[in-house]
Amino acid sequence: MNFENDSFTVKNERGARSWRWTELKKFMETPNFFHLYFDSRSFFLVPKTGFDNSDAIYEMRQLLKEKVGK
Repeated sequence: MNFENDSFTVKNERGARSWRWTELKKFMETPNFFHLYFDSRSFFLVPKTGFDNSDAIYEMRQLLKEKVGK
C-alpha cells in the first residue's frame, strides 16, 4: 500500500486501485492494525508490521486523523 496526501493505493502484480481519503467513513486503531472503513461491512486492515518504525506508525496515525471522517 502507498499512502499519499490525497489518496491511498493498493498494488499487486495484477494491478493497482486508488481511493481518495474522503471515501473512508472512519478508522480505528488496535495494537497491531489500522482498520480503514468504507462502511460497516467494507474495510481494510493495515498491519503495523508493514511500517518501518514507530515514527512511520505515528505519521500514519496523524494522516488518518487529518484525512478520515472529515
